[in-house]
Amino acid sequence: MKAQTPAEGIMLVRDFGDAKFYRVDCTCGSDDDRIEVTVEIDSDIQEVQVIFETRQNTEWWKRLADWDTYKINNSWLYAIVNSAQELINGIHHRLVVTKDVWVHGYVKTYSSTYLTKQQALNFSQILVDSIAELEKNK
Repeated sequence: MKAQTPAEGIMLVRDFGDAKFYRVDCTCGSDDDRIEVTVEIDSDIQEVQVIFETRQNTEWWKRLADWDTYKINNSWLYAIVNSAQELINGIHHRLVVTKDVWVHGYVKTYSSTYLTKQQALNFSQILVDSIAELEKNK
C-alpha cells in the first residue's frame, strides 16, 4: 500500500507555501467528526507545527431519566412524554456541563475520526512530506 496523490479522504484546502491546510474526513461521513489540519513549516527555528482542529462533544447521550415511553399506546401521549423526557435530560446535561466548568475548571469531551488504512497512510504522508520540505529549505 502506498500513499496517494490526490489522497483518498484528505483534501488540501489552502497552500501558502510555508503553511498548508487540510481537511481529513471521517469514514462515517459526518462533518462533526472530521479533522481540520494545519501544517506550518518554520525554517528559521527548524520546526514543523501541526495543529489539529476537531469538534469536541460532551457526553450528551447520557440520560438522567429513561422512562418507559415504549409502554404508552397512545401516540399523542407518547410524543408528549418523550418530548418532556428529552427536555429534562437536555436541561440536566447542560447543568452538569456548567457545574463541571465552575467546579473543576474543565469539561470532559471526546472526539473520534475513523480512517481507512489508505486514509491513515495518506494522512501520515502529509507529515513526512512537510518534514522533507523543511529539510529541503534548510
